[in-house]
Amino acid sequence: MGGYKAISPYFQDQSIWGHGSLVESSLPGFDFFAMAMNREGSEQLKRILRQGNSWYTQETFKAVFPHIFQLMNDSNGHVIFDSLVDKCESCQLCAIVMKFQWETDLFLDSTFNDIASRSIQRLIKKLKKTGLESIITAMLSRRCLELMTHKTASHVIQHSFTYLGDEANEVLYDHILSYFLLLATDRVGCITVNACIDSITGPRRAALLKLVADNASYLSNDPSGNYVLQRVLGLKVDPVTQQICYSLRGQYVELAQRKSGSHVVEKCLESSELGLSLVIKEIFNNDKTLRLLARDQFGNYVIQTALRIAKLHARHLYESMVEALKPHYANLMNKPMGRYVSNLIKADLEVQQSAKSDQ
Repeated sequence: MGGYKAISPYFQDQSIWGHGSLVESSLPGFDFFAMAMNREGSEQLKRILRQGNSWYTQETFKAVFPHIFQLMNDSNGHVIFDSLVDKCESCQLCAIVMKFQWETDLFLDSTFNDIASRSIQRLIKKLKKTGLESIITAMLSRRCLELMTHKTASHVIQHSFTYLGDEANEVLYDHILSYFLLLATDRVGCITVNACIDSITGPRRAALLKLVADNASYLSNDPSGNYVLQRVLGLKVDPVTQQICYSLRGQYVELAQRKSGSHVVEKCLESSELGLSLVIKEIFNNDKTLRLLARDQFGNYVIQTALRIAKLHARHLYESMVEALKPHYANLMNKPMGRYVSNLIKADLEVQQSAKSDQ
């Protein structure tokens, strides 16, 4: 990049900066864009913009605007783009969005760049309630699946969900609904779906939760999809929770022996009385299965969660669980994973033993 006219020693005078009374005649022929693309220059220009002098903000904006994509994709230039976004008036924000719309392909390409993506996220936060939101989401929808499943670009989509509101995000929500399984079972897409679940409202929310419940069995066995299922179970929406818990019957023991599956089973236990009842019935129905899970590296956490929740909310179930585990107590004490379970029921067994001794 070409050189820029140095601002020192004038701007190295901290007292001048402190007064914030800079005037146009101070820097005749000054190259704002060249300065923005230089490490030292961008830091100096950033400090100038912080002073809030409208002339320098306007002159900087005019100088860099034709090169805005180059600016926000640059390791130095993005600092000035971000500073301008913070200082921009509504008409300047509108100009930026219109330029993005005019050159949509360049805008979308920028979402995949780590530096530019963060700048776009900053801009999205600024656009809240400006009337420009739908223009951004319409552009994002053109390559929606690609963005939603990319580790960097997906953050732009997630910021849209968080800051731009339901009306603007409808076009993005519709893509989530249309390609739900593809997204939910993708390593990055599942995170995007969860961000959508956190923000979506109304009929589309109901439709999305139903899709999760309808595919609960498939999602529970998928290394990415299980995170979506966990998120929905954590919402504790009764009809949806019930459908999920019923659809997983017969799979709880198998799921409990896998890392991701055990988290799903724990969420079922925590989600409702129904979930607690169904899981306990399946796990404690077979003595061999109970012993297996209590010593399993993942299953023991399911047993621990079941004991804790039942002790708080279903004492009769808890007591029956302790009785079922009682014959295995000594064996569990000698197993690394089993010891966690035995320690939870130790106090209750000691009370029982003490009561017998007093008789």
